[in-house]
Amino acid sequence: MSFEVLDIEKPPKPDQQGAYHCIIATNCIHATRNLDVSLRHLRQMLRKDGALTLIEITKNQFWLDIVVGLFEGWWLFEDGRSHALVDEKHWERVMKGAGFSEVAWSDGASRESKTVRVIAAFPSNSTADSALQAKKPVKGAVETVVYRKIGDLEIHADVYYPTEAERSTDELLPVGMLS
Repeated sequence: MSFEVLDIEKPPKPDQQGAYHCIIATNCIHATRNLDVSLRHLRQMLRKDGALTLIEITKNQFWLDIVVGLFEGWWLFEDGRSHALVDEKHWERVMKGAGFSEVAWSDGASRESKTVRVIAAFPSNSTADSALQAKKPVKGAVETVVYRKIGDLEIHADVYYPTEAERSTDELLPVGMLS
């Protein structure tokens, strides 16, 4: 695993273009000057069969302006937004404008599920992409691990991974994670 600083407002390096299967960003993309530019850069970093997953607050909570309003990133936006936080429809619009074919988000009946969402975007439409359909399915497995322990409470996470590799053993499967 390698770690480096990524400024998503700058174009990706040549070795980052089309290199990632999955990019995960948690509450950080909204804190950029221009969502169109940031999402276009993220799209350039993904493979055609990749996925972008954002965890973003999609409903303005005015108390957040008091808590994080002194951070520079909260007010950086210069792309026509009236606030750092935007709803899921806005995310869908700018993601599709950045070149993503499909966009989906989590939803539910609770207030929390309408406030913080997982937003997923995919570069290609998997139903229309014959190259992806031609691939044979990869057998996978799942392992449950202890993600974190708080006192006596164990928080578990499911890790999914392929059991058969259609790749050489030295080929990396890169995942980008932003926070």
